[in-house]
Amino acid sequence: VIEGEVFRPFFCPFPVKMYAVSAALQDYVVQNLGGDAGVMYLESSDLIEPVAPSLVVEWRSELRGFLKIPQNAVVYGYSGSCKRWQCAQETVEYIIARMQDGPLVHGLILTTDVLAFEKIIESFSFDRSRLLLKLVQPKDVLRWTAVFDYGILLRYQDLVNWVSRPTQALEYQAVGVHVIHNNTVKWLIDYEKAVGASGREMTPQPRHVSPS
Repeated sequence: VIEGEVFRPFFCPFPVKMYAVSAALQDYVVQNLGGDAGVMYLESSDLIEPVAPSLVVEWRSELRGFLKIPQNAVVYGYSGSCKRWQCAQETVEYIIARMQDGPLVHGLILTTDVLAFEKIIESFSFDRSRLLLKLVQPKDVLRWTAVFDYGILLRYQDLVNWVSRPTQALEYQAVGVHVIHNNTVKWLIDYEKAVGASGREMTPQPRHVSPS
C-alpha cells in the first residue's frame, strides 16, 4: 500500500528523475507500481572505488601478520552486524563448515557486534583458534577486508533482498575479494554474468527460508 502511494502516477510541472540502487528495483517499480522507465536511473553515488591491488597486498600481508594468520591460508570472512536478516547464524555455520577442509582454512568476522557473535560461536564445538572476531569501525572496514580470500553474503529469499545492492558486497569487491552468496540478490547475479564468477562457490540456502 505504501509503495503504491509513493510510486503512483502524479502530475508534476517539473522534470522528474527517480533513482534506484539496482536494475531489479527499477524493473519492480515499472512492472508492479506503474513507474515510468524513461525517468528511472541507477544510483551510483554510493559506489566504492576499487582499492589499488598493490595496497590490497600490503594490507593483506600486514594484517595477516598482526592476526597470526599464515600468508598462505585461505580465509573465509564476513563483515557486518549480527542481525537475523543478515543470516549471522548461517554465516558462522558456513565458516565453521569450510574450516573442516583443512588446517590452513581460517575464518575472520569483522563486526561491531562482537558479543552477539561470541554467543553464536560458543554454541559450536570446533578449533576456535582459527576463527577470529575483530571489532572494526566502518572507516577501517576496507583495510581489514583485504585479509579475506572469500567474503560471505547470505540473505533470505524476499523482495527486499532481491532488489537490493548490499554495501557489504561493494566492500568485498573493492578489495578484490570473491563474494560467496546464495543467489538471493539479483544485483550480484547480474554482476557475475557481466564480469564472470571467478572463484565463487555455491552455498546452501540459509535455514528457515520461506519461498519468495
